[in-house]
Amino acid sequence: MGLKQRVFSREFKLHVLKEVAAGKSQAAVARQYRILPKLISRWVAEHEGDPTGAFPGTGHCKPEQTSQAALARENARLRQENDLLKKALRCLDTIPSPAPESGDSA
Repeated sequence: MGLKQRVFSREFKLHVLKEVAAGKSQAAVARQYRILPKLISRWVAEHEGDPTGAFPGTGHCKPEQTSQAALARENARLRQENDLLKKALRCLDTIPSPAPESGDSA
């Protein structure tokens, strides 16, 4: 059995960042909580990039990511519909049209 990846809550991450901001070294905080200093560095960078949107949680996307994903899904659906209509049009073009009947029916 492999090791299970640890998951840290937003509150824990913010607590760790507060300790680093208070003057503790990243290495000391990493030893205290038994996490890698590289992980703390990544959290610091993520929080500096977007303080309010950092650490949204498992399965939670930022609003712009959600709308972008919705647009990508709609784009894929429309492409499929377009391809289907093109195939249908090609099939209709190959069907011979009925010849007009000539003469009187009397």
